[in-house]
Amino acid sequence: MADAQKIYDEIVEFFARGTTRSEVLAFRPSKKTQGRVRESLVRNKGCLMNRVTHNRRAFLLGAAGLILTAMSKPLAFAAGPAKPHFLNSDWLNKDLELVASLAKHIDKPYPKLDRFLSQVQGSDTKTHRWIGFELQQVKLAKYGGYTTAWITVVALHEEIVALEIIQSGTQDSWLYVYPQLQKAWKQHATENVEKASLTAVRFVEQGKIDHAIFAELGAPSLFEEAGACERQFELLLSPFDTLDVGKACYFDGVPPPGYSAVKQLINSGRFDLIRRVLRAPTPEARMYAVLSLYDRSDKTEDDKSVIEKLRKMDLPMRVCRGCRISTEKFDDIIQWWTKPGKENVI
Repeated sequence: MADAQKIYDEIVEFFARGTTRSEVLAFRPSKKTQGRVRESLVRNKGCLMNRVTHNRRAFLLGAAGLILTAMSKPLAFAAGPAKPHFLNSDWLNKDLELVASLAKHIDKPYPKLDRFLSQVQGSDTKTHRWIGFELQQVKLAKYGGYTTAWITVVALHEEIVALEIIQSGTQDSWLYVYPQLQKAWKQHATENVEKASLTAVRFVEQGKIDHAIFAELGAPSLFEEAGACERQFELLLSPFDTLDVGKACYFDGVPPPGYSAVKQLINSGRFDLIRRVLRAPTPEARMYAVLSLYDRSDKTEDDKSVIEKLRKMDLPMRVCRGCRISTEKFDDIIQWWTKPGKENVI
């Protein structure tokens, strides 16, 4: 609670001493405070701590309110649109340097995985895992000033077959930072205004990924266009996302994205798409397909064969149960999901 109190005190002190509109627009917490806020938000959002204290939760709500006040009220009473003069030039330069450091390594053909990782120096490796069928997935973060670049690489043996780079920031500065970033990338970047992010690179060698998976599991039966389920289908087939397996997760006990996506396929009667997801790149997406078919009386012999092959792979998967995030394997998930008295059926 000491760190939380320091953060709260710094923000309260700023408002208490009296501030002008320009001071509020220019306000940035100290680097130590930013670090503490980032840590607290991550811990609370992902429920990485099972024992999040009431005081810490209260702090987060209070600090969030103060920060929203700092960022929204000046814009509400400002005469005319706010100008970008409040941007910290050092932070912006770090963002532009971040783009430059990544842009020179994204031209195809891509190098082997080890060389690519060595070229992207200064990155923080979040995860590096085998996802089956000689495929490995690496998630990296590289930090700028206002933004962070999230890099996901998927390699078949050592050959890069999928690459995604998303650069994200915060809503208060994104309006002014984005045009600079888009210009720096020197190519079309897809903006997501709601998430204050841009996708600079999204490359997938779908044929090579599918070939590696189908060689062991067999090709799926023919399926029709996803239609109204396209967004959910694409999420489950993405080689980039790590979809937590669960039903009610995180602080608010909400369904995780993978659960909601496969639920939509089931409700739409699209078991043809689910059988395609059974051969998805990530083990969590495949597990959702397994759980969708596991207790059905109309499972085909092919379904049973693929499910058994996936069970024998015994890959670790991310599982969420309320606030608890863990790594579990196939049999443990099945045992928990089908436990008598549990309403875990999708």
